[in-house]
Amino acid sequence: MNRGNLFNLLKTNNNGAFLALIVFSLVTLKFNIYLGVIEIITVLVLFSTHRFFNFKRRRKLNEYLEDLFLSSDSISKDFVVNSMLPLAILKDEDTIIWYNNAFSDAFYDDGPAETSLKAVIKGFPNLKSNEENREINTNIKYEDKTYNVLGTHLKIPHHENKFYTLIYFIDITKEVFYKKELEDKELVMAHIVIDNYEEAISGLSESQRAVLIADTDKYIYSWAQNTNAVIKKQEKDQYNLYFHKKLLDNYLKKDFEKLRDFTIKDNENVINLTFSVGVGHGGETPADNEEFCSSAIDMALGRGGDQIVVKDPDGFKFFGGASKETEKRSKVRSRVVAHALKELMESKENIVVMGHTDTDMDALGSALGVVRAAKSVNKNAYILIDDVNPSVKEIVEQMDAMDEYKDLIIDYYRAEELLDDMGMLVLVDAHRRVLFPYKELIEKAQATVLIDHHRKSPDFIDSLTLTYHEPYASSTSELVIEILQYMDQKIKLTPIEAKALYAGMLIDTKNFTFKTGVRTFEAASFLRRSGLDTTEAKELVKCDLKTYKIRSEIINDAIIYRDSIAISKYVGEEIGDLTVIAQAADELINIKGINTTFVIYFDGECCRISARSVGNINVQVIMEKMGGGGHQLSAGAKVESTNINEVMDELVKNIDEILG
Repeated sequence: MNRGNLFNLLKTNNNGAFLALIVFSLVTLKFNIYLGVIEIITVLVLFSTHRFFNFKRRRKLNEYLEDLFLSSDSISKDFVVNSMLPLAILKDEDTIIWYNNAFSDAFYDDGPAETSLKAVIKGFPNLKSNEENREINTNIKYEDKTYNVLGTHLKIPHHENKFYTLIYFIDITKEVFYKKELEDKELVMAHIVIDNYEEAISGLSESQRAVLIADTDKYIYSWAQNTNAVIKKQEKDQYNLYFHKKLLDNYLKKDFEKLRDFTIKDNENVINLTFSVGVGHGGETPADNEEFCSSAIDMALGRGGDQIVVKDPDGFKFFGGASKETEKRSKVRSRVVAHALKELMESKENIVVMGHTDTDMDALGSALGVVRAAKSVNKNAYILIDDVNPSVKEIVEQMDAMDEYKDLIIDYYRAEELLDDMGMLVLVDAHRRVLFPYKELIEKAQATVLIDHHRKSPDFIDSLTLTYHEPYASSTSELVIEILQYMDQKIKLTPIEAKALYAGMLIDTKNFTFKTGVRTFEAASFLRRSGLDTTEAKELVKCDLKTYKIRSEIINDAIIYRDSIAISKYVGEEIGDLTVIAQAADELINIKGINTTFVIYFDGECCRISARSVGNINVQVIMEKMGGGGHQLSAGAKVESTNINEVMDELVKNIDEILG
């Protein structure tokens, strides 16, 4: 582009507007000669003034551009004009006002003046200019090439907030190709675990076990060979898999899914094996990938198994997880944890037990169980509660009336005093730092124990002294009851402790209908032997008439989405007992044709969601997208928003993303 063309580009084309004014003036002249003459003179004066100032503007702009680019020595001028790098000058961050020959050859073969850059290069990003950030550095794809776009915004002298933009393009197509080739050859590590191996072989004879193991190995080795991977068996139910990263997408889309097709036929029985897969990649070293892989398989197993978890430097990604957790028949881990917890308690003087915010019966019941465990080794134990809500108010009042529990419930300041070098913190019924009322105590405690039954979330608390996390369990109360039996065979619960533990199980199992296994009933049997009065425990989970009416209103206002999903939002009077939200979700799931339910409630500060499913939709994944968590069939979230309609829209959007 030469200097003459530059003037044409910089013209402000208002000739059409002035021509229209002349026409209107001539029309006026026909009806009123004096007024018409005045209009014609006025238009001519305006046109002359416009041409004069436009000429000055073009001259100043041309002088500025010449000073900037074309007034240097001939070598510099030739570099700018004849450079092999495409180069362009923009005004208003998008309009092309000058470009060199290389730009013309690559993108813009002498097109019309002042064309939008986005019209020339489709999808070109916005180039926002400001005082703080004038540099440009971005990558674009154009046809079959990739360019690195560099440049800067240049402020126009004597013009506030006006910039010209200088950009040039570096062809990095080869660099991108070779980088992608190297990334594709990155070694990815995967660890495969058969979730229900012990359960599958139990009850089989030695010969049947040998056949099952041989068939399983044959299937997995054949599967790996067909996917161009290397597989090594580590243990009877564990395998390591190695493959190139370019195969990862294919693995996630279909190859890992083929593992689910594997079944073993034993005479008339069909044994379905489920697999958990942890994948690690993106680390700087193979050791990093191995660590990512280990974290991923721990996360997969902690979320109930039968799923794929991918870990890279950016975090976790989850695939699958549609099967229910399989109850573990072996109690070896319970026994090991019980002995470890006993030793820890014996080495400390004070034990503080903390449940999640909005304490429910499972959190309080399991906390009371831990207190009993501490007392069995003659240690002081206390329960830290942020606020006594209606769901636990009755049992707390009963405890306050008894001398044995007079100073049991403490506040934050007392807990802080107790958690010195000889103090220990026990976290129950949650494993995410954000769910606890006093997160700073987790950092302060020298020894921290966690007992929980919820499916593992990516923000699982780390640096714990002891962890007992079993997503198969019906409730945290069930886990604590098992620990108590192994800590001391002669341990004796008080009626109020047995009642609280049983009530916790009642709430989380929905009266022993949800996630209830053999070990759940064994735990309940232990409570009965300890003097449990089931009638009194049942009274603790009853609601009053007002709460019952609110629950009925929530159910009545539910809408049906996608034919089988019930969604209800409640904006009525304040709910004291938040368990009514969960109860309403439970009631909705009992309606014929409904397989998933969501209840949203605004409590004046934030929105709370309770979600339920019969199994075909994993509500935990949906709630995790909204900052919550839970189980595949039962989950919840606390959303920091005051607009319940926006929260509902977000919920529907997340449902659509999951279901497709």
